[in-house]
Amino acid sequence: MLHRLNSSGGRIRAVFATTALWAFGCSAAFAAAHIAPGDKIELTVFNHPDLSGPITVSTAGDARVPVAGSVNVAGLSEQAASARIEGALSAYLYHPSVDVRLTAQGQSIFFTGSMVGVQAYQPGETLGAAIGAFRQALNTNQTSGSASINSIDLRRVRLKHEGTVSPEIDLEALGRTGESGPQLAPGDAVLLRTKPIRVDVRGNLPTPTAVYVNPGDTLAQAVAEVGPYSPTTSLATIGLRRDGVDSTVTAGGGAFTQPAHDGDIVTLQPAPRVSVLGMVEKSGDITLQTRPTLLNALYEAGGPNRFADLAHIKISHDGATQTYDISKLAHGELSQNVPVRDGDVVFVPEGHKIDMGAFATVLGALTSLKFVSGL
Repeated sequence: MLHRLNSSGGRIRAVFATTALWAFGCSAAFAAAHIAPGDKIELTVFNHPDLSGPITVSTAGDARVPVAGSVNVAGLSEQAASARIEGALSAYLYHPSVDVRLTAQGQSIFFTGSMVGVQAYQPGETLGAAIGAFRQALNTNQTSGSASINSIDLRRVRLKHEGTVSPEIDLEALGRTGESGPQLAPGDAVLLRTKPIRVDVRGNLPTPTAVYVNPGDTLAQAVAEVGPYSPTTSLATIGLRRDGVDSTVTAGGGAFTQPAHDGDIVTLQPAPRVSVLGMVEKSGDITLQTRPTLLNALYEAGGPNRFADLAHIKISHDGATQTYDISKLAHGELSQNVPVRDGDVVFVPEGHKIDMGAFATVLGALTSLKFVSGL
């Protein structure tokens, strides 16, 4: 019996020893850790129990200390945090003595910089995966007029781990090689930056939008951030204000294919709608997204049928009517391919049976000059 008691006592002593070692290890681990947003600390202000108690570190890394207010403790050890809070309290107390103990580490990943947020830490999660989840959450909750999730500069992301900030990480370059960046730990902070070039896009879209691009990105890439063009948007007459100067550009060339400038303002114009009636394949209203000309209007209407009179095509605008002979276009007389405007009515009268090969010759010649489907 005595032997068994001694044996049990030995096992109990072993358990106590193991527990003590585990507790010492946890204490040592906390002591070596740096305080991060989301962590819980125990603040003791000696001789001032009313100023003592548990504190949860904010997403900005601040500890809300009674009397002293917000004190930033992110990245500090317990000893350094104690000293900083003592300094903050010294304006209100005579020789304050403070002790800070880290009691629990936050299980969150923090985003700060151009966009701020918190999301739950997922074991094994990489930097790229965390930012992807963060952007998806922003996209779900985004409201009209809020900053675009595409403004995040994935080429210049930094990671703050236990007070140490990494060099810039290019997630776009890593993504091209199939990598997604380093693994994260609870309490890590992801430092985000906004792309440096802002372009405002307004006009024929539901909501004016500010988009951000990197140096070297074209104006077309900037506008593409808004989404695909509406079918009612003109691709031939897009307003551009750059450095206080207004101009008209097309979506297929010129300034649109060159790098965007910070402060550019792009105004998308509604495409003109015209009515094409008479001897055409598809009579009715059409929208001219590309070059708004007479020939383009006929082309979008399916072309004239075999009974059309190409020499007497009429365009009515604001009650005035003019007649044009597009058969001359085959001989290079481009003056007959006149512009059409919103609300115009194009009427193709009936004449003698025409040689559709002649119209095909006109279309072929002008297509090569980008007068039909080009910009």
